[in-house]
Amino acid sequence: MSKKYRMLHPTISFRCRSIEEYKKIKEMVKRSGKSESDYVREIILGAEEKESQSFEAGRKQEMNKFYLPCPDCKETICVDLNIDKEARRKIFEIFGTYKHTKCINKNKQKSNDIIFLLQTGNGYKIIKQ
Repeated sequence: MSKKYRMLHPTISFRCRSIEEYKKIKEMVKRSGKSESDYVREIILGAEEKESQSFEAGRKQEMNKFYLPCPDCKETICVDLNIDKEARRKIFEIFGTYKHTKCINKNKQKSNDIIFLLQTGNGYKIIKQ
């Protein structure tokens, strides 16, 4: 193999932990009917794609959760807005007019129902305009 070929086609290799592991991998490759490189490549690249899809699904699921402290014990309550439709309606009723400061400035419309959410050292402070 030429140096140019090796530069354009880099190698990844690994050592098996035991002869049993080696034999198992060889048997799996044989059953697939693919070359070792194709078999391993498809598994690794497929796993990366599945991991990316799983992350995105988890992110979307978490975006529909609303966390707030219990007024009595102060422990965090998690409300799943996909399940609790009444909570979803109330939360959007209360927070439906929240906007980023930059979005409010962009609109340049002043309304009595605009609410600012300012981050402070102790959390957030609500200011109605």
